[in-house]
Amino acid sequence: MQWTTYIALLILIAGASLFATWDDIVFYKNLKKPTVSYEDTSPIDYGEPYQDAAALYGTNSFTIYDGKKPVKLIPRAAYEVSGLLIGTNTNFGLRRFNWSFDRIAPIDYAIAWGENANKNFIKDNFTIAMEKDFSNGGRVVYVENKNNSDAEIEYSITHLIPRNKNILNAIMSAKIYDEIYLTGILVDIANDNKVINETSLSRLDDGAGSGEIMYVSEIRINDKVYD
Repeated sequence: MQWTTYIALLILIAGASLFATWDDIVFYKNLKKPTVSYEDTSPIDYGEPYQDAAALYGTNSFTIYDGKKPVKLIPRAAYEVSGLLIGTNTNFGLRRFNWSFDRIAPIDYAIAWGENANKNFIKDNFTIAMEKDFSNGGRVVYVENKNNSDAEIEYSITHLIPRNKNILNAIMSAKIYDEIYLTGILVDIANDNKVINETSLSRLDDGAGSGEIMYVSEIRINDKVYD
């Protein structure tokens, strides 16, 4: 094979790689330092998440853009969740080829609450991993007790849809073991008037579909609030 053929193959591979990853490059390039709306030094609540469907009575569905086409969000309940950030996940494959859910919800948070939501306790007792199952498109968190003890934590995985770019920048900037407070609504996602993803409405379920899909209107990270 002549050297010109090698060069042509390299150019072809480089071009294909750039095409496949361009949306990812643009996404991360456009992330900015978030603007702090105000500071709040009061203690963050580590209690059970707040959920209230009645609070959204009369609230209509609304449409956002997923980067390729409009997507409808169907409100299901007002929602607030706070506690310790114990895991994040942005590994959803190449953004160009993602479906609507992955494009509008660019990150998952695993948040722990309750009396055992303590950094040292969690580090000593648990291994936490988050990933996308490419066989079915699910986005999951695995919390494994690494000491075979009776230690337990309360937690949930939440798929986050930011209300605006500043909230996007903020949620992407959070670090593991930051204290987090999210305010917003739980939503189902519809495409062409067909529901394609349903939010969980329970903290007691597990397996496929057990994650909350949350449209985030405000986020607090430690003592800084972003909206």
